[in-house]
Amino acid sequence: MSDLTIHHGRHSAVSHWLAAGRTLAEVRDAAGHANVAITSVYLHVAVEDDGTVGDIFAVAG
Repeated sequence: MSDLTIHHGRHSAVSHWLAAGRTLAEVRDAAGHANVAITSVYLHVAVEDDGTVGDIFAVAG
């Protein structure tokens, strides 16, 4: 297992906030990002290819 860093925690928090329905602007402000474009990078974690919110809590099987 690789070492976890604060960056991993930030990724998790942002992904959870987005999956919970927070707006990009809310998450941007909470994460301290300079603009929403930085925050939108995290969308690949929370949104499936078909545009639906993914189940980030699902166990990979």
